[in-house]
Amino acid sequence: MSRYDVADWDATVDTIKNAQRIAIACHVNPDGDALGSLLGTSLALRSLGKTTYPTWGSEPVVPPPSLTFMPGADSLVPSPAIPDDIDLFVALDCGAAHRLGTVEKLALASDPLINIDHHPGNDEFGTLNVVVDFASSTAEIVAFLLKDVGVELDHDIATCLYTGVVTDTGRFQYGNSSPETLRLAADLLSYGVQAPQIALEVFESA
Repeated sequence: MSRYDVADWDATVDTIKNAQRIAIACHVNPDGDALGSLLGTSLALRSLGKTTYPTWGSEPVVPPPSLTFMPGADSLVPSPAIPDDIDLFVALDCGAAHRLGTVEKLALASDPLINIDHHPGNDEFGTLNVVVDFASSTAEIVAFLLKDVGVELDHDIATCLYTGVVTDTGRFQYGNSSPETLRLAADLLSYGVQAPQIALEVFESA
């Protein structure tokens, strides 16, 4: 049985495994979950030897000040830098395709297009859709998906994913903080993630 009972889960895992040149985009004006999912996915797939193009469809492609600490932020590329010969496009944390901004057209022209999201009402615009509306965050879904792809997490990947989880749960105070979410957070912390520093940067910085 596929994780979360998502029909496209296994096909998504296989598609990611078989792709080499992968464009990855989150929604415009990214928050912690969007950027954490984006950078965590990019770092993870690069660890498997894949080439990734992490971006979003608005300018500039620069993290907001509270998220500049995130590993992989220096690998972001402007969306025009995505080549024509990608094998796969992955959309993260977008409830609808228009949230991709200027890369929407490229995404919708891609086959396959993987849509990974946790927002209720997602319009399932992908050729493969991994939409789990009861998950705490897109980062939570990504964490389990990457494990099934065969990624071995490390400090940098875990930092990105933890940032996504902690921001979209409001420091674990929202109702979307399930037991599975908390177990995942504990697992991510085991990679040396500096939770107090992340809290300071995300929630306490001006």
